[in-house]
Amino acid sequence: MKSLQQRGASFLEFIIVAPILLLVAGGTVELARYIRFRQIADVLSKEAAMRAYRECDITQVEFTSRPPRVFNRQSEDDATDPKGTSFLIKNCLNTVNAAMEGTLNASGIQGGIILSMYRFDFANLVPTPGCSAANPTRIPAANPSSVYAPQAGGISGPNGIVTGTWGCTTGRVVISEVTFQYNPIINYRVIGVGNSFDVNFANSPLSTANQQNLPRETTIL
Repeated sequence: MKSLQQRGASFLEFIIVAPILLLVAGGTVELARYIRFRQIADVLSKEAAMRAYRECDITQVEFTSRPPRVFNRQSEDDATDPKGTSFLIKNCLNTVNAAMEGTLNASGIQGGIILSMYRFDFANLVPTPGCSAANPTRIPAANPSSVYAPQAGGISGPNGIVTGTWGCTTGRVVISEVTFQYNPIINYRVIGVGNSFDVNFANSPLSTANQQNLPRETTIL
């Protein structure tokens, strides 16, 4: 039978070890959940980009003049004309965007998908070698809050510039961005002995309330 002194020592050991065990357990759960969110966002970003690249490469050509004229943003009616290239591409991007956001929401993750297609040398069926110096034309889906933007020589973004040389080779670049909200599910606060550490999962940097910019996974094709 344990003495009162032994029981007191065991209780003291438990008080010292318990916060560490809670911290490790809570951190493991949150990290695994956060990685799952990122993996789902990464897969959906790739799938959205591939679908948009395959399905939304639409070019309408007008044969009433010689040489044939390609519909492009410089045409006043292209963005609103049902036969215009920009109109058709945007509708296609919106369709893909809605389908992929439905998949994202079905996974239980709150977030959004941002699809953009950049066309290089839009007025020509075959991009010319010199088109890499010009600003590409951006055609966004319904959600326009992309961190990428067209500029002379390519597309600027947080990880550098997508060069116009690549865009001129393919004629188009598709960028898919999947943003997601993450809120920790662990609601307890862990305080070490003597305030050696103080962790509150609900107020951690992972919490949406503390994020200036939502986490995002990006695919560029």
